[in-house]
Amino acid sequence: MLRRTFHLPDCRLTDGDGLDRRLGELLAEFNILAIRRVPVASHGPATELLRPLLAEFGDVGDRTDRGFDIRSPDSPCGTCREPRVVFQQGDLLTVCDGDGSLYRAFGAVGADRFFIVGRNRRVVDVGSIREIDKWDALLCRNGDPSPQPRAEAPPAARRPRGPRTVFDGSM
Repeated sequence: MLRRTFHLPDCRLTDGDGLDRRLGELLAEFNILAIRRVPVASHGPATELLRPLLAEFGDVGDRTDRGFDIRSPDSPCGTCREPRVVFQQGDLLTVCDGDGSLYRAFGAVGADRFFIVGRNRRVVDVGSIREIDKWDALLCRNGDPSPQPRAEAPPAARRPRGPRTVFDGSM
C-alpha cells in the first residue's frame, strides 16, 4: 500500500471528437493508471486532448501505447507536446512519463509502475507493471477499484514424525 495518499486532479478534457469529458468520467471507465518510462513520442490526432492534464505535476511524459498520454516540452517528438488521451478497451490507463516528472511526483521507484485509482481519484495501491494482469483480474468491475482480499494460502503440510531416538552415550 502507498505510504502517501495522492489525489488526481479533476479537469475538463476535450477529445479529438470535440467532446468534453472530465477526468472523473474517465476514471469511471478506467480504474488502473499505469506510469511507464518510454522515450518515444506517438501521434494520433483523432485521440488528442486539447487541454492540459495533470498540470500541477509540471511538465510530464511523452508517449503511451494506450490510455493517458502525457507529453512534455522536452518530448523527442517536438511537434505535439499537449497531454492527450488514447481511448482503449479495458480498464488500463497508461501514463508514459519519459522525463520522470510525474513518476517522481507519485513517489515511484523502479522502472514501470501502476497505480490503482478509486472513483474519488485517490490512488489506493501501487505495484510493479509486471503484476498488472494479476491486479486487473482482482479488481472490482463496478468502478471501485479496491483490490479483492487475497486468499489465504493453506498451511504447509507437516511431515509426520516417528518416535525419536535418544542417545544417552551408553552402548
